[in-house]
Amino acid sequence: MIDSEASRIALEYYRALRKEIIARFQMRDRILLAYLTAIGVLLGLGTQDAKLLDSLLVLIPFLSFGACTMVAHHSDQVTAYYQYFCTELQPSLSPRDRDVKMFYLSKVAQEHTTHILLTLFCSQIALLCGPPIFVAILNWPYDFKIWGEKETLLAVGTALTFFTAWRAWSSLRYRSGVMKRLFALPERNGEAVKREGA
Repeated sequence: MIDSEASRIALEYYRALRKEIIARFQMRDRILLAYLTAIGVLLGLGTQDAKLLDSLLVLIPFLSFGACTMVAHHSDQVTAYYQYFCTELQPSLSPRDRDVKMFYLSKVAQEHTTHILLTLFCSQIALLCGPPIFVAILNWPYDFKIWGEKETLLAVGTALTFFTAWRAWSSLRYRSGVMKRLFALPERNGEAVKREGA
């Protein structure tokens, strides 16, 4: 049987992690806003200065990779919190508290997740890989017969853009895998779950 003290502590953890999730979502949004602002400013300045436009071939992909890494980290961490809630924290709750279905295990969450994960991935690719591709087009033409500074910057920027797309894809796969496992839990399917001491 789960004692009331353990249940109280579990609820405190739940509340603390909910605050952490909200803070991570706010930080993720701030990162994206700062990134989009920086991209807008750099593109505006780059169209006025040809040398700066060349530099943007590597600068914008670098910013994109950094933003993607931070955004994916926050999203992955929030998904890990969901997993912790559902698989480790919930069994510590009192039977009365366990009877309240967690959103993360609900049918609504399942429908929302299946819809939103691919949409978020496509949006991230457009927002984070689109500007580097746009800058590469703005810098056209290239002379690959005589490999120069501009072509080198393009190669480095292309590699960074590839890593950006890969990081977004790996985050999608991680989050999708975790959510599929959560939706397969017996609690989600309405099956009786035998708990120790219950």
